[in-house]
Amino acid sequence: MNAEYTIRFLHILASVVIAGLLIFLLPQAEIPSYITIFLSLLLSFLFVTIQTSNPESRSSDSGILTSIMSILSQSYNIFFILLMLGFLILIFTSYKNKIYNTDPPQEFITLKWISYVLLVFQIGLLFMLLINEVKDKLATNSGKTMQRRFYDALIKNGKVYINLLTLINYFITIALYIIIAKFTTDG
Repeated sequence: MNAEYTIRFLHILASVVIAGLLIFLLPQAEIPSYITIFLSLLLSFLFVTIQTSNPESRSSDSGILTSIMSILSQSYNIFFILLMLGFLILIFTSYKNKIYNTDPPQEFITLKWISYVLLVFQIGLLFMLLINEVKDKLATNSGKTMQRRFYDALIKNGKVYINLLTLINYFITIALYIIIAKFTTDG
């Protein structure tokens, strides 16, 4: 696929994710927000997997194990974010009576917003990383400005930052589950 179209497609998926993040700000709209984000990231995961498994992007002498490792190394960040979003969807759908019909504990509300902010940063870094990988295949780096060096450093360690944010968000998601499942009642 042409790199220009790849970047455009990633921009479209990022726009859908932004729409999902904005939906979250509406009252009692966490479930549609998480589902919108989940579906967009699922398309991104499939897109990255297809792009990585494309025979034109691999060398002809690479084996099947090398190909699988290449696919996993490119898309594992999206996969772990998808798992976390799936768990959040499960929490909010399973316990929606406790969340929406009663007043959940203040800790739950606080952790929900912390998780949301972390999710914004995770997804922002993820799409920056994906788009940058496509752009790096196109561009030559002639004359780096200070801003470009900072951006390159951020992207170089982008997967580490995404993994760290995802791990923190997993702990927060587990705390959300424990609070809503174990420390609240139906009325």
